[in-house]
Amino acid sequence: MERPQDPVPAGGPIQGEWCVLVEENIGSDARIWGLSHVRTFPTREAALTDGAMMARQYQPRHPMSERGRRIYRTGEDIWTVQVQGVTRTFHFRLSVARAEAR
Repeated sequence: MERPQDPVPAGGPIQGEWCVLVEENIGSDARIWGLSHVRTFPTREAALTDGAMMARQYQPRHPMSERGRRIYRTGEDIWTVQVQGVTRTFHFRLSVARAEAR
């Protein structure tokens, strides 16, 4: 199934690029928190636009069946999104950052 975040550009960011970072629960038991996706953009404005879109459309690994979502803008370039599943609630974070090194 294609998700809004796919495909992720190969090779990772290069210095000077703007990125949208996705941090979420990863792993089969959903107890590990980590960086799951890095999307790169040529400008900060493009990354901010994508970050706002991802806050609404990103399909996190957990929960599998989303029942609702609440978006919090916790900074100029940071979103924390709470996703309600059938039995549990999870969250993920989106951040816009500038790549420093490869």
